[in-house]
Amino acid sequence: AVERGATGVASAKEVATRTDEILLCLPTSTEVREAIFGVNGLADAAKPGTLIVDQTTGDPLATRKMAEELAPRGIELIDAPVSGGTVGAQQGRLTVMVGGDAAALDAARPHLAFAGKVVHVGGTGAGFIAELTRGSVLPMLKDTAHVAECLGTVPAIGLHVYGGDILDLPRRMWDPETLQAHALDWTLY
Repeated sequence: AVERGATGVASAKEVATRTDEILLCLPTSTEVREAIFGVNGLADAAKPGTLIVDQTTGDPLATRKMAEELAPRGIELIDAPVSGGTVGAQQGRLTVMVGGDAAALDAARPHLAFAGKVVHVGGTGAGFIAELTRGSVLPMLKDTAHVAECLGTVPAIGLHVYGGDILDLPRRMWDPETLQAHALDWTLY
């Protein structure tokens, strides 16, 4: 990145001396905690008013705890995981689900402009909960809807599946008998 014009720094602490808006995207909340509170971490030098945007696929409870620890210092932490994968990125259809203070989200919005959609979903940790739900629970619901449709029971059982703006569910499913794709008639739900 330095070869392309980024400024190199020796530590997370040095980042906090140079800016008051910081985006993190690390493997887990453990690494986020280390980057913030570890030796030469962001918290060592971040000024009151600093905004940290955590884009990790993180732990909502750990994020809430970190936010609580940062609040007395005047540092805001919001969670803003990215959903959509490589295809979504290529098509400009990434979604960022943000948990935290709405005013903090407004401050972060210019940095989240890469996403096709930015949605405020609640308090700190809610972004991670929304992402986890989208990534694990919703595929199960889609499978259930598909099985019910294939069995012809959808209208009979009154199954309703949310297909709104945040979820952007696919409109094609696979028939388990013929292994052919077919359009899913969401009007039945």
